[in-house]
Amino acid sequence: LKPRRKLFFSIPNNASKSSTVPAYFLIYTDCSVLEVNLSRMSSGYASRLSPYPDKGICGLPEVYDSDRALKNKIQTLKELIREAMKTPAVGHRKKKQRTAVLQSGIVFLTGAGISTSAGIRDFRGPRGVWTLEQRQERDKVKKKKTSSTPDDEALLKKMAGEVNSIEDAKPTLCHRALTYLASHPLPPDKNAFNEHEQSSHRNEKNDKISFPCPPVLRFCVTQNIDGLHRRSNFPRDKLSILHGCSFTEICEKCHHEHFRDYDVGTVGMRLTGRSCEKCDGALRDSVLDWDDELPELDYGLAVSHCQCANLVISLGTSLRITPAGGLPLLAKKFVIVNLQATPYDDQAALVIRAKVDDVISSLMISLGFCEWLNETTVT
Repeated sequence: LKPRRKLFFSIPNNASKSSTVPAYFLIYTDCSVLEVNLSRMSSGYASRLSPYPDKGICGLPEVYDSDRALKNKIQTLKELIREAMKTPAVGHRKKKQRTAVLQSGIVFLTGAGISTSAGIRDFRGPRGVWTLEQRQERDKVKKKKTSSTPDDEALLKKMAGEVNSIEDAKPTLCHRALTYLASHPLPPDKNAFNEHEQSSHRNEKNDKISFPCPPVLRFCVTQNIDGLHRRSNFPRDKLSILHGCSFTEICEKCHHEHFRDYDVGTVGMRLTGRSCEKCDGALRDSVLDWDDELPELDYGLAVSHCQCANLVISLGTSLRITPAGGLPLLAKKFVIVNLQATPYDDQAALVIRAKVDDVISSLMISLGFCEWLNETTVT
């Protein structure tokens, strides 16, 4: 069986977290818990989906940590990242140490919350697409005058005419930071002066500081279809796109991906009417509809990397869509950064209630990425 968004995701008791072979288990449900957390496009994308009545829990309140609590949590997150990035001393070749090297680096799981600052609305936030839709439907059932505000009504009407063009959206601070982390190792901790940590970052020949450790971000899994990861020049070989991309066409003959600068315009992997530049094969869109299967390669890589990860950081997702929502559970530890409650808050090593851009900005400074901060300021 291939995973679909109508399947409930469960991890078998005998699943190995260190295995590089995807170990996942799929169980059919009545879909009453189905949560579609396809990242928010504008309603232009939503209107293309097939009709589906049960869009899950919407409109949960957003909660913000106090400034003091957020500062303390950023420090805790920094410590979790440094702990997860620890690797054995260079030169040792034991099997367990090689495994530890594979586990170094952080896996990030991203959802709609990382794109809201780009002007792209989410689906289940207090003013999300599905939230407003459900509110209107409830009012119709009760046969009462709508309880939505005039602003809500105006928004719904505008959204019907595709108010936000995803083609105009630009990568957010979070997107740019993740791209940076995908190619930069963790700087040495200035507050740690023990000989072991200093020697692990020192080149004996020229006595210069070096970074034998891998980049902080080892892999990224996204539920978003807005293409902003690709637009931020994030490396495709480090990215799993689980639900497709509105800007990507795939050749049905040679399977080559064509990333466009325009919205392809369809969903459900339909023919787009264009041909592959490489083999002249027919092109299809890559965005999943409700019953479509997840891409086997992208999903398999997502599972494998999460199984091997010391730490998974979930950014801007309610973790309610399956099977993507269960991926953090495969790692040794996971952190949740989201304004709304998730089903796995009580299992997380840390839960942060704040806007993703605010968390990432503070985290980058805390980790010592001064160059990135300067580049972002100039930009």
